[in-house]
Amino acid sequence: MTVGAPAALVEELNGRIWKRSIPPTELAAYRERFQVISMRRFAGQTLIHVFSNQQPDSSFELVTADLEDLYFATIKGFLQPAATAARMNRP
Repeated sequence: MTVGAPAALVEELNGRIWKRSIPPTELAAYRERFQVISMRRFAGQTLIHVFSNQQPDSSFELVTADLEDLYFATIKGFLQPAATAARMNRP
């Protein structure tokens, strides 16, 4: 794998990762409606990151993708693993 490969893959996610804070009781409903790639507790709320090519709804805010987003989007199956691996292994 080349050194710049992970950074290039993360860059491909920009414009596709959205965040929103929700009450913990609504998490299951959001997981059914959206491709939730990660969640964490923050100030009594649940902060979710969603993978989507467009804004899921007006309550979501676009975020700059990072390596964690790439990891979770890949293991959750929202990215094509074979294509991702091929791009990572290019010379």
